[in-house]
Amino acid sequence: MPYLKTTQPKTIAGVQPLLTTKEAAEIIGLSASFLHNDRYVARAEGTPPKYPYVKLPSGGVRYRVADLLALIEAGVQGA
Repeated sequence: MPYLKTTQPKTIAGVQPLLTTKEAAEIIGLSASFLHNDRYVARAEGTPPKYPYVKLPSGGVRYRVADLLALIEAGVQGA
């Protein structure tokens, strides 16, 4: 299973870099197509996606590391 780098990514004015769909999928152990489908279904149903993302002005999609880590922590059972 992929893992987060132990070194902190470089930040600009305290802003963490955004991850591509493929990078985000590797971190949470899902496929990029699963995340694409999550966005598609949410848009079609008018509901928020299960995995929050940032839509860039260029139309690209990115994921924040903090959002992904929060979802992982929220799913921890029995700790």
